[in-house]
Amino acid sequence: MVHPTQILKQVFDSNILSLISSLVYENISNLSDEEIVKASHGNYFPLGDYASQLILSRLPLLDNEIGNPTLLRHSTVTGPHTDHNHDNGKHAVLRTFVIPLKTLNTYTITFNECMPVGSIGKNLIDYVSNLPDVNMIGQTEIKKYFSISKKQYWISKLSIETVFEWIAGDVLIFDRRRIHTGDDHIGKCEKEGLVIWTRKK
Repeated sequence: MVHPTQILKQVFDSNILSLISSLVYENISNLSDEEIVKASHGNYFPLGDYASQLILSRLPLLDNEIGNPTLLRHSTVTGPHTDHNHDNGKHAVLRTFVIPLKTLNTYTITFNECMPVGSIGKNLIDYVSNLPDVNMIGQTEIKKYFSISKKQYWISKLSIETVFEWIAGDVLIFDRRRIHTGDDHIGKCEKEGLVIWTRKK
């Protein structure tokens, strides 16, 4: 089963966002370097329990679905990827939630293509390279979202499913096996927002 992609409008109003933001930034200012998860595309900052519960209580979680909200600060453009590194048994991956704390001039793009059940994210290049050319991403999309990526192998292989504009309080939800990417935001904004990867209990 592939979980459907959803965009939920204004799940968090301005008052709740203000409270969550203050809790988030207060907590990360007290984190040690060892508590920050550093990745090639940015850093992940864990949140405190109260902020996490405020966020999770307002999301349409499935039965037996759990996850830990984090703040992601992007430092580079990610390129197409998935949010799963394993897919096994009772700890099977479920969904990704993206929650902008601020309205920013940036986007998250999901593609129609998903990695197969049982696959892992690091096999994405081989998987996408073997897809047929569909040439569904036109010059308009390349210019708006993918200008620095236009010569990448995947441009001819993938097709856009959803474009999520980063508006404060909105929520993007998609299957963790779905291929997705950020836009080429470098130079437009400093991209940071809440990310939750869920799994089965």
